[in-house]
Amino acid sequence: MVNNMSFLDSIFKMENCSICNYCFLERKLIKTGTKYICKNCKSIFERINNVSEFHNQYLFDESSFDEIYKSVTTNSSLRDIEFKEEYEKQQLKLKKVKAVHFNNYIQKFMPLKYNEIILSNEKVNKLYLKDISNFKPSPITKNISDLKLDNFVVLDTETTGLNAVSDELIEIAAIKFEEGIPTECLTTLIKPKKEIPNETIKINHITPEMVIDAPDISSVIKSFYDFIDNYNIVAYNIEFDIKFLYKNGLNLFDKKRYFFDAMDVCKKYYKYSNLYNYKLDTVCKAYGITRNQSHRALEDALATGILFNDLGHKIKNE
Repeated sequence: MVNNMSFLDSIFKMENCSICNYCFLERKLIKTGTKYICKNCKSIFERINNVSEFHNQYLFDESSFDEIYKSVTTNSSLRDIEFKEEYEKQQLKLKKVKAVHFNNYIQKFMPLKYNEIILSNEKVNKLYLKDISNFKPSPITKNISDLKLDNFVVLDTETTGLNAVSDELIEIAAIKFEEGIPTECLTTLIKPKKEIPNETIKINHITPEMVIDAPDISSVIKSFYDFIDNYNIVAYNIEFDIKFLYKNGLNLFDKKRYFFDAMDVCKKYYKYSNLYNYKLDTVCKAYGITRNQSHRALEDALATGILFNDLGHKIKNE
């Protein structure tokens, strides 16, 4: 469950390089015994020892951590040492920020209420994707109100594929944020008409056995519609989720509301960073959110809501 302590304990857990003490978010950490060494320090070690394809090729793997540490810290240039010291300062600052975040999120997650899905026999109106072909989310600007940043429903879906016309929903989650705090959620697995492809199972780990007794999509649409009510909508790559939900009868355009794409917020916030893409997994690592079950609707929705709320306020106030 999202609100248990084991989940909270893992949210901001990261491994640091045992030599430079910097948490390289986008650089692989190599484990040596019980220590971690980043690729940057490994590269310095190999340059110092003239490691190549034909010389000392396996020296790094054959050396102990103490030997690697001594080699890097003793022989590194002044520039490397300054680089290390600066990153140590940054890491200390980062740890303090994460500690503040962690304490804040404990207070946010604990009261999260799980609502029960109410199955419905009401006929679901057939909707056509061509009717929302001009859909565009609202931009995030410095003029956006706190009300919009703090009060919304964040949605996430898991599907059998990427095509909203031919593929199916297999999980939906919605989390309501009020005054910046996630207060309640609604989530369910969905039984698809076709088999779940193996490629999809590898990504989200939702198996046929898990959905065999799940409700069909038409019986849960009303429950989600009622839960969302008049709230603004947030999602990550929102067009994807909106298309799947709309095709299956969830019309969120019949009421006046705003739609926000959390991916746009992340792109704006990390515009000058070294992120190699803006996938949810990548941004979560950069911000310090570790999910126990990535590519599952509830945890992805929670991460999306946190990113939208936190980074949206940072953009507004910068």
